[in-house]
Amino acid sequence: MDQVAFFIDIAAPLDRVHDAFWRLEDWPAVAPHVKKIEMLYENDAVQVLVMHVETGARSDRFMSVRVRQGNDIFYFQPTPPPALRQHFGWWRLEASNGSTRVASDHSLDIHLERAAQFLRSAGIEAEGDEAVRERFRQVIHHNSEQTMSALKARLESQVGGSHAA
Repeated sequence: MDQVAFFIDIAAPLDRVHDAFWRLEDWPAVAPHVKKIEMLYENDAVQVLVMHVETGARSDRFMSVRVRQGNDIFYFQPTPPPALRQHFGWWRLEASNGSTRVASDHSLDIHLERAAQFLRSAGIEAEGDEAVRERFRQVIHHNSEQTMSALKARLESQVGGSHAA
């Protein structure tokens, strides 16, 4: 399994940050790669959704299941995109000196041949298995970081939608 993991600190209380990462209706407005969210099922602990995303010249949609576990949000894709055999991970949230640390952890089983096709169709060059693996991890990292940075900016400026104070 390949791993993509990193964290950011957000100058906002944990409950507001958790709400921003749990409530998805504003994500298309804050994360440019997210074009649409179709919520199929939701209660206080579980969400089942279809996310529409763009990567370069590609448009894809995939189902995700998200589960609250304490302050953390676990997610997995029951039928991952063709470039992946398996994809699951966590948003881990921890209060830290008046702010919140958010860790993004992805576990990926990359199907190299299909990942190479995905990258080519997205206009991303990669030659050889290790380059394909690295570039695909970079795509996952970029999309996750883009979402986290956009939510951070919105929370820290206290502007807009479900993420306002």
